Amino acid sequence: MQKDTESNPWPDSLKEFIGKCIQDAEENNHVGLQDEVKILISRQYENGNIWNIDWSTMNLDALRKLTAIQDQMQEDKKRKLDQPSNNSVSGDQTERAKKEKRKRRFLADERSSTASTPVEPEKSINDGAIVGRSTALEKRYLRLTSDPDPNTIRPLPILKQTLELLKRKWKEEKNYAYICDQFKSLRQDLTVQRIQNDFSALVYEIHARIALEKGDVGEYNQCQTQLFHLYGFGVPGKVKEFLAYRILYILYTKNRSEMNSLLANLADEEKEDPAVQHALEVRSAIATADYYKFFQLYLSAPNMGGYLMDLFVERERVNAMYMISKAYRPSVPVDFIANTLAFEDMDECRNFLIDCQSLFDPNDSERVLMKESIDKFDAIKKKHTVVDIKGQI
Repeated sequence: MQKDTESNPWPDSLKEFIGKCIQDAEENNHVGLQDEVKILISRQYENGNIWNIDWSTMNLDALRKLTAIQDQMQEDKKRKLDQPSNNSVSGDQTERAKKEKRKRRFLADERSSTASTPVEPEKSINDGAIVGRSTALEKRYLRLTSDPDPNTIRPLPILKQTLELLKRKWKEEKNYAYICDQFKSLRQDLTVQRIQNDFSALVYEIHARIALEKGDVGEYNQCQTQLFHLYGFGVPGKVKEFLAYRILYILYTKNRSEMNSLLANLADEEKEDPAVQHALEVRSAIATADYYKFFQLYLSAPNMGGYLMDLFVERERVNAMYMISKAYRPSVPVDFIANTLAFEDMDECRNFLIDCQSLFDPNDSERVLMKESIDKFDAIKKKHTVVDIKGQI
């Protein structure tokens, strides 16, 4: 991993790792999880390993184990340096006992803050996972305020039936409030049971697509974040499709550092995928202010890329009109603008121009005055410099 400690003292992948841990803490109601993450990361910082770890492939259990291994190595090293003596045996045993106690604390999963609460037999001390017993296919999403009850959690076979039910109901009813609530409940049951497999990826992929279709950017971003966490551990799924979406999402958020990091790690095989190629061409069109190419790409977006481009198409239309108003004189026909900026119909284009306070030719209402409208487009353009990013972690 390349260091850039002057401009960015923390790797971007580490920030994403912290975000995933926070999301897990919220979904599982693990009170002390954030404090544990801080401690573990501080240990790696003290050991000078922050830039040596591939955080994009790291999870909390792996970090716990890595820290424990490092503790053991340091202890072994110290033991070799120390000269054995009869007087030091008792002290060594005491120190080893402390080390073992601390290692068990890092390896054990997050427990309730009440020390007197016994560990239920359904929980694994090593990974905190439980096995659900509920057979209910539908269940409302409720944020956990206590340890999850296995009697209210659905096991994997039931969750698979739930997914089929939700797919059918979405197709028939299109009730997004219900579907989103049910998917969040499904995801929660997966999370508390620590299920991370191809079915988990499928659940997040389907929910992400539905959220995109309904313009729910925050929910989409939560799904996207978890998906790349799963993909990073080799869980199979629609990796290239969602890589293309991620590129488009980064264009929407205007996050240059994340884009640079993503581009630096793109494999040749990924670049050859049609959806990824399309997303990269969109990036190039924006970077070079080639609005003509941008709107051609907008009309030909594969999969659900068009829904992501909808998030910033108005911004690019304003940028395009600002350039057109500088280049054309004295006026431009409305139908030319509609065709160039990929509007579906003339009324949509006209409403856009009215919202931008464009000045129409008093002698021809079908033409827009360029010189007189340039300041209007410039003012709207400046409003789009700040992105209201919803759902970010």
